[in-house]
Amino acid sequence: MVPHALSTDLLDQKEEEMSLERVSTTSLMRRAATTVLALSLAFAGLLASPANTHVAASQSAAPTMTVYLPNITRMLGGPTGWQTPFIVQNVGTAATDLDIEFYSFADGSLVTKRHVTGLKPGTSFADVPNNDTDLPAGGQFSVVVRSSSAQIVSVVNEHQGSGARAEALSYVGLSSGSTKVSLPLVCNCNNGWFSTFIIQNLGAAPTIATISLAGGSDNIVTLTRQILPGRSQFVDPRVEPTIPTGAHFSGTITADQPIAAVVNVHNDDPTIGAPRAFSYNGIGATGGEVYLPYVARNADSGRTSLMYVQNAGTAPATPTIELRRNGTLVTRTARQPLPPGDADRFDPLSDSGLADGEYSAVVSGGQFAVLNETLGPGTALGYTGTAQPSPRLYLPNVTRTLGGLTGWTTPILLQSAGATSAAVRWYRFSDGALEKIELHTGLARGQSVRIDPRSVSSLKDNAQYSVVIDGADGNIAAVVLEYADGGDNAMAYEAFGGAQTSLPTEATPTATAQPTATPPPGATPPTSVFAQPPDVYFKTIPGYSYRAIPESDMTDLRTTLSRTFGTIFLDSAGRGVSRNGKMVGMVFVFKLVPDFAGNQAFKSNTLDNYIQRFAPQATRVSVLNQPGVFLDEPPDSLDMLIYFQGAYFVIVVGDDKTQMLQLGTALVSANN
Repeated sequence: MVPHALSTDLLDQKEEEMSLERVSTTSLMRRAATTVLALSLAFAGLLASPANTHVAASQSAAPTMTVYLPNITRMLGGPTGWQTPFIVQNVGTAATDLDIEFYSFADGSLVTKRHVTGLKPGTSFADVPNNDTDLPAGGQFSVVVRSSSAQIVSVVNEHQGSGARAEALSYVGLSSGSTKVSLPLVCNCNNGWFSTFIIQNLGAAPTIATISLAGGSDNIVTLTRQILPGRSQFVDPRVEPTIPTGAHFSGTITADQPIAAVVNVHNDDPTIGAPRAFSYNGIGATGGEVYLPYVARNADSGRTSLMYVQNAGTAPATPTIELRRNGTLVTRTARQPLPPGDADRFDPLSDSGLADGEYSAVVSGGQFAVLNETLGPGTALGYTGTAQPSPRLYLPNVTRTLGGLTGWTTPILLQSAGATSAAVRWYRFSDGALEKIELHTGLARGQSVRIDPRSVSSLKDNAQYSVVIDGADGNIAAVVLEYADGGDNAMAYEAFGGAQTSLPTEATPTATAQPTATPPPGATPPTSVFAQPPDVYFKTIPGYSYRAIPESDMTDLRTTLSRTFGTIFLDSAGRGVSRNGKMVGMVFVFKLVPDFAGNQAFKSNTLDNYIQRFAPQATRVSVLNQPGVFLDEPPDSLDMLIYFQGAYFVIVVGDDKTQMLQLGTALVSANN
């Protein structure tokens, strides 16, 4: 492109050093940081992913399996509004293609469609709607994911805000629905809490969903929603004239087609200093015993659970709750039967017979739908109990200090529903290789064990895994708790049940080669490049000088990295770069995790994906024999040079291709 941004912003400033410094630390640096932030978000959808294209019609044969995601959003409420990255994992034994359809909430129309080819067994595909320019900003969608050749599962993470006002929620995609769905908790500004919910039609024909909200025998509210196949409709109690403010309900949704529902429970009005929220899936399968692997009483960093028990049957029933901790059993039975559709709440904190600590629970005595709401200082999470424990469980997303020591760590609470032992297999997210097999013995029905990835030997920090757990001599249930520092960064999702089919070959994983880097003069070389900060990439180069990027911009960048794709990067650093006193541009360096740093196929695929996604602006270049991509942007935008070197992914931002390539060459040479 013809130089534009630097010419007008910098080089025409009479080339005075003080003027140049002033502009570079305000205008260019912030603009460059914002540009890289946008590109790095797009990067999350490209890394080591299968081929992903936008198509107008299905390219797959009749699907083996379909998963439904009732609520997917892109910048809903503004640039920092609700965004919902989702992960789809192949839990089968063969590679599969995916067709992903996005339907508008507004009118049910098909907005866009993606075709993903060759998703390998055990691996995952991630879609970050905020990066999808074919989706309108502020949009809300129902999504249908069809798999051609294998079983799949999906988890959706819902995020809003940042810093102290960050909110994180999670729900799971559904492969089958029910003509009756129970919602144990629906509220409208009850002590500041309100719950919106979304209903999706999983059937082949239009349906009318009837929603019955019960707040006691004399307080019944009925609503209806007409929903086309695959589409969603929402209910917001705050705008429903028949739902009184301050009300607290349980809900039952019925339809003549299979449906699914997701409930988002909020306490996040602008006047709330520490907003909190959680999500849960509507409950279609009830009956027998309901297993809840995690119940807290003033434990787990001050958290306490509330259990909402709803009668999903057709006759009055009396729930009994078995609570287990450290081999001790405590039983509580409701004082009177629950009418059909009604719910009652059990608060462990109000039970003086319970000691503080973590418990597991089993609810019996009828057909009950059970929600666990767990609140802590500044955080909230929720999950539902399962009446269908399985011999095998799939956990698509398990992490260990993802994004750094204060990043996402996801303890597993594993509960026996008869199994006496369980084998836990940890598969690397990066390449699907088996990293670890561990055996947990001595399990007893109803009892849970906590599996913290930080305590599992051989697992890496700042790493992401998919996990498969097999029970022996019985069934199991599990919930994954997702924690990170800052705001309401607490979520939970339920494990997916399945049959014990054959697994990929269980060979011992090979060690990943770790590239080396030259330490700065006088420094003691660390044992690994991964022990060094990424700042060491900025070596002294004759004729060049560096200037720090405003810390607020780097903080925004690191926050996004940690939340969205810390599985790839350990840390990042950036500098403004001048040559002989004149600004050349900006350099951002992202340090890769070990699994990716030595994976040449991953690097090649990433650059190939950039070429495919950003054509025709993207062209291949060589940076001192390091393959790269140059993005030639329109005149009102900054250009970017992208390349890998060892453990680093590097982005150079500027508007003069020659100068940018010379800078990249100098950096590569200094770090060889």
